[in-house]
Amino acid sequence: MQVSHIITVVEGQPNKELIQNLQPTSLFLSELNRQYDGITMFRKIRTICLYETKTSPTVERSSSGTLRRSGPREILVEPSSACYGASSANDKIPIDEDHSRIVKFLYEDPAYKIIVFNIGQILEETRLLNHQDLSSSLHSTDVQQQAAYRSTSYLENEQVSTALNFPENPSAARGLLETIENVMNLITGKISDTNCLASLENWIERSRDIVACSLRLQDDVRAVETCLKDCGRSILESLDFDDSSDRIQSIDNVSQGTYEWIFENDRVPFVEWLRKGSGVFWIQGKPGSGKSTLMKHIYLSNETQKIFCEGSDPQTSFIAAFFFHNRGSNRQKTLEGLLQSLLREILRKYPRAYELLLPVWLEVHPRSRGEWTPRMLHRALHGVLSQNRFSLRLLFLIDALDEFEGHADEVAYFVSSLHEKLAGTSSATEVKICCTSRPWKAYKDHFARYPGFAIQEQTLDDLRMFVRDKLNPQTAPSMFSTTERYSQLDSEGFQSLILNKAEGVFLWVKLIVNEILKAVIEGKDEESLKELIETTPVDLEELYTETLRHIPEESRIDVYIMLEIVARSKRALSMDEFVATFLCATSLDANRR
Repeated sequence: MQVSHIITVVEGQPNKELIQNLQPTSLFLSELNRQYDGITMFRKIRTICLYETKTSPTVERSSSGTLRRSGPREILVEPSSACYGASSANDKIPIDEDHSRIVKFLYEDPAYKIIVFNIGQILEETRLLNHQDLSSSLHSTDVQQQAAYRSTSYLENEQVSTALNFPENPSAARGLLETIENVMNLITGKISDTNCLASLENWIERSRDIVACSLRLQDDVRAVETCLKDCGRSILESLDFDDSSDRIQSIDNVSQGTYEWIFENDRVPFVEWLRKGSGVFWIQGKPGSGKSTLMKHIYLSNETQKIFCEGSDPQTSFIAAFFFHNRGSNRQKTLEGLLQSLLREILRKYPRAYELLLPVWLEVHPRSRGEWTPRMLHRALHGVLSQNRFSLRLLFLIDALDEFEGHADEVAYFVSSLHEKLAGTSSATEVKICCTSRPWKAYKDHFARYPGFAIQEQTLDDLRMFVRDKLNPQTAPSMFSTTERYSQLDSEGFQSLILNKAEGVFLWVKLIVNEILKAVIEGKDEESLKELIETTPVDLEELYTETLRHIPEESRIDVYIMLEIVARSKRALSMDEFVATFLCATSLDANRR
């Protein structure tokens, strides 16, 4: 920005001298540029510069002494100034705005998308650089070479063995160094035996008070510990996927006061199983009966964690959940997604578990670019479940087995085998699995011998509470205040009509209550409301078919196209993507006709 453009603004003020020091020929500005160049070069900082392309009115002082933006229009910051320090020509980005609006955008502005795109590029480059740096460090022998180089002087130093609380036993130092070497060999893929990790932990505990004379030995221990922590973080990152929490967020939360019976022993045996049981607990139910809502409640409730941890160490007792979703991405409906999600949850809540995943992960990284294959995921989970290094209690909550993409027998066998394969082994891991599904034959064959219940036999009180709340004139006074014809909507008789028809299907109750409220707004009489209840199919497939029949014939093709787009998308589409796909499909359809 030229000093002449702003000198009028600071005329007569203390900061006028500072502004004058920002002239292109200023020594002060030259020094700032030199320091900036040094910082960006040594820290390898990529700089992206944006510059304005539209002119702005300059400031001038009126005869009355007031400042006005009424002067000649000019580019206030020239591209050469705005783009100083840009990392490359491609990092000089023009923004078609004036000086005031160059950083003020709405979401739909093209400039906003340009900036977001470039920020995304920087983040991706940073992630790849970190990945490469870690790969290099893991496959470097520097630490090993240093340890080997230092070992002779350590072993000759009697003070080291004394500091390690092993008087006159120089083999103590040798044992620690050998353990360090084994751990580094494990990290670099030369060996696969993870027992050295437990040995390292023991050595570290016994050598916390090493005296100053053995600081170099402490450095090696710290270096290995740091490297292992980096491995743990990298394993966790490699198991993450973008839409891992999409499904649980889309499931309705429980209505206030509902589903609390799950923690009542006299209603269902869930709490007893959680405390003393083993194996699988199977919750079955009709489509739309509220299985996923219940599973979300179990997962998020503090009561579940409290009961599960009774009589055990809460520091080694963890809950991991997965919600199958057949309309979601590939990872949301496959065994690979289930395995990856469970492993991520275990490692996130219990970082020490990286020891169990490390041998498998070293096969993945870096040759597979961090991608876990199905075989490796199976091996990794088996390593967690079959380990005998430390006590570990796991509760897996697996929702909607019927939304698994493959054959029902495959996922049912997998779930039951999680527990059965550990029976009679010396594993220090205890695992329980609570799962939900529709009552299909494959699930009955595998799970009928385990405790559980049918959810539609337990939700009558929850449904009644929901209906009473939604149809109560006190909770929606504006809807009912205009007429007294609907005074019976919150009566036991009217609500029983809904509940008896529902047969425990929570989704149908929600749909019919919404239809009733819509009919009230439209002014339908009470007899019409009862007819609506009696004629609406409770079977969801029939209900959806009936809904499609009510769509005007001229709109049906468009509706079918929309449904196909949603059903066949590999991931959730943004609104822009959905509209673009729909317009493309309808354009092709119009051309065919």
